[in-house]
Amino acid sequence: MSAIALVLAVDLLGQAQAVPFAPFTCAPIRPAAGARDARLAPEVPVSVVLSTPPGEGERFEALRLVPSGLAFPAWRLESSAFAAREPGEPRITLSGRAGEETLLVLRRSGVAGYALEGPFFWPSRPDTKLCEFRLRRTVRGTFGGQRTERASARWLDAAGDLGGGNWPACAPMERSGWECIGVPAERSGVLLVRAEPLIFGVATGGAAVAPVETIEMRRVEWGRLVEIVSRSTSDGGMPRVEVAFLKPRESAWRRASTRVLLTADPAVTAWPLTPLSFWVAGRGPAPAGVLEIKGSGIATTRIPVGLLDQGSAEIPFVINVSDPIEVRGRVETATGTKAPATVITVSEVLEDDEQGSVPADPRRERAERLRALTEVTADEDGRFTVPGLGSETYEMLAVHGAFGRTVVRLVPDGRPVVLRLSPPREVRGRVVRRGQLLAGVPVRAVPDLALIGSSRDPTAFIMPDGITGPDGRFAVALPPQGATELRIGREDLGMIRIRLQPVKELPLVTDVGDVELAGQVRLTVTVPGADGCDLHAAGPMETSGMSVVDAVQRSPGMRELLLPEAGKWLLTLTCGNREVMLDPPAVDIPAGMTEATVTLIVRQ
Repeated sequence: MSAIALVLAVDLLGQAQAVPFAPFTCAPIRPAAGARDARLAPEVPVSVVLSTPPGEGERFEALRLVPSGLAFPAWRLESSAFAAREPGEPRITLSGRAGEETLLVLRRSGVAGYALEGPFFWPSRPDTKLCEFRLRRTVRGTFGGQRTERASARWLDAAGDLGGGNWPACAPMERSGWECIGVPAERSGVLLVRAEPLIFGVATGGAAVAPVETIEMRRVEWGRLVEIVSRSTSDGGMPRVEVAFLKPRESAWRRASTRVLLTADPAVTAWPLTPLSFWVAGRGPAPAGVLEIKGSGIATTRIPVGLLDQGSAEIPFVINVSDPIEVRGRVETATGTKAPATVITVSEVLEDDEQGSVPADPRRERAERLRALTEVTADEDGRFTVPGLGSETYEMLAVHGAFGRTVVRLVPDGRPVVLRLSPPREVRGRVVRRGQLLAGVPVRAVPDLALIGSSRDPTAFIMPDGITGPDGRFAVALPPQGATELRIGREDLGMIRIRLQPVKELPLVTDVGDVELAGQVRLTVTVPGADGCDLHAAGPMETSGMSVVDAVQRSPGMRELLLPEAGKWLLTLTCGNREVMLDPPAVDIPAGMTEATVTLIVRQ
């Protein structure tokens, strides 16, 4: 709470009411230094008139405050009066000593908030003072942590324009927290405390705001007011804007890859203040990510988050966004026919690191990187639309499971784009089980993980998976490089792997003929003295895309595992939080076997 709260008994509606009034309970501004002593000066009457008169049935009140001579509060109530209930222009006559420093507080019945006039020196002769009734409020920030007594505070207005003068004015409260007095009622903004680390609170304002808005204060490592400027704003429009914080997705190949994928970053938060301004803050050091701005009427824009931390939190970071450019196009096969359902991935072309920032050492070799922006799918006619692009360089990667892939770079200029796919090498075959054709079986070309790890572009190894048709047949396109085996089936159907030669050594079409999918392997395991423990199998070993299977206990000491495929499987036994060694530790299932039995011994 503040040092002193004034509670005035005010007759607003013909009955006595207790009206809390606490906008001037601390010392937001000090009386002018060197003001002359007006205690012996004669009293002079002054009429107070509002520039916008109250409506019918409304009354207004004027409170005259003078310096208290104390640190808290800096001002004390000297006199107050209501406008008379009479026709014509309502006015209040107050008397004060000539030359006395004065602050007027104006209130209207039925209206939350207050208006301020001054501080000013009381006239030496009778006068009429015309006052503007600009509705204001007090923003009070409560803080549960230990306050730094020397830390000062200020109001950051989301709209930028404070209207000049002495208000708003901010100061610490007597016990805990800070408050800003004279904040325009309709304005949102930030109560910012100059401390290390930063302390802030966000106030939303609005037409129905209370005279005192209480907000929660937080500690953060850094913060910045972000303002977005677009041509739509200057033309009188108001684009709908969304912001998100993205960071590079961690992966085994991220450091070597030229292609950067992004994911949400929960360490950075944005508080909307106006449709085009946000307060941005982070709990830790500014991460190596981006602030993404997108919306109707603007081009998608990304700014390195690290730039927001370079500068004073009190200076708004202004981002100019350009008008959006829409790219329309068509995907064609190698023969010029339409390629429906083609997936087009659009990426930004950057230089240096994943933030796209200028390298600190200009002598360092500049590496080009691609940062994924959006993904669209071509319609049944092969046509696609990518909205919200800017005048930057982009890469479009088009991939179709049957027709192939292509890569195109462009700077959008409004002209249509044609993406012609290069035909891929293809593997064909038919999946059967004991003479029956199997439909709906997944078929996938599996890349070599070692090649992916050393590649600068892992997307070169990726093509859409295939699936068998009603006749059991499949046709799977191979990526330009890296495919080493064909994996057919899934865990509940059974699986089989077919080794492939290096892609570049294969013909355009490779037919593997009929593939017998034997189904799952039923492995019965006996483990004496292991009741109450859990048995697991992982494998096949020395292959990519291993599976983990949990055993089901059928009887005391006997468990059953349904393995999706043959091969060498590692067996582990877990008893509570303890992993128990088994002998043998693995079992090798020959190809074509559908059932097997093994007895394991628990090692002591």
